[in-house]
Amino acid sequence: MSGPMSRRIKGLLSSSQGRDLMQGGRRHAAKPDTRHKLQQLMAGVAGWSSRRR
Repeated sequence: MSGPMSRRIKGLLSSSQGRDLMQGGRRHAAKPDTRHKLQQLMAGVAGWSSRRR
């Protein structure tokens, strides 16, 4: 990953705005409701991919 898009992502993540976004995302991901929704989503994706085989 060394193209223009990866450079832009790295630039965002190293900026203060990117750090703020990451902290907000971590706080949101730590909430029990969010974790449960993500687990349901991942179970659905895993089931979907196994049905496609």
